[in-house]
Amino acid sequence: MKTMTIRYYFRPGDNLVQLHDSFLVTGIRLSLRGATLEVQCAPEQASQAADLAMRYAESLRTHLLFWGQLLTEEQFASLPAESITVKGRSTRDLALDPVRLRDARRQMVQGTRARLSRCYDYMQEAKDDPKNAAFYIYKLVETIEAEYGGERAAIQGLGDVAGLIKRLKQMANNPDGDQRHAPTDPGVAKPLDEAKLSGLLRDAHALLTMFEAAVRVGP
Repeated sequence: MKTMTIRYYFRPGDNLVQLHDSFLVTGIRLSLRGATLEVQCAPEQASQAADLAMRYAESLRTHLLFWGQLLTEEQFASLPAESITVKGRSTRDLALDPVRLRDARRQMVQGTRARLSRCYDYMQEAKDDPKNAAFYIYKLVETIEAEYGGERAAIQGLGDVAGLIKRLKQMANNPDGDQRHAPTDPGVAKPLDEAKLSGLLRDAHALLTMFEAAVRVGP
């Protein structure tokens, strides 16, 4: 399918420079990359994509992450050069950013795809809380399975995901990891090392991408 990418710029975008997110709404992908918003869609969806971009900007305003204007590439390019001032933010505001980002995304996705919205939440929580990442990823897997009515039906519906699901569940169910189950010996609990955490998130992202593709073309 032929796609196009439309870029927008938040101005001012001070509160957004360190934030990133990516999600689907009615088959259109919105990707927040700091103070830039990329919207990927089919050419015939350009008008709908523009509406979604404006809705997302309003959602970010509602959740106190943004208060200015959303500019098109042409509008941004026409602005005069200006100096960049980095403004400090309170520790409290920085701590609230992930919650505000989640709530802004939920406002966009939950009304059309509630389970996909929950999957995005669990993926974000796994990244924000790596010590308990496998616990959240297990919930992501369960949420996808619930969409189809169980593990076997999910594998049939999504295709070649049996290995992914097995690996993700095994990591979460390993008692030594102290995720879904307490370790038999409390003294042997081992948090995920960097390599295992990276593999867990990579596999979870692959599964989520396949689920996105399924719901993109689904009813």
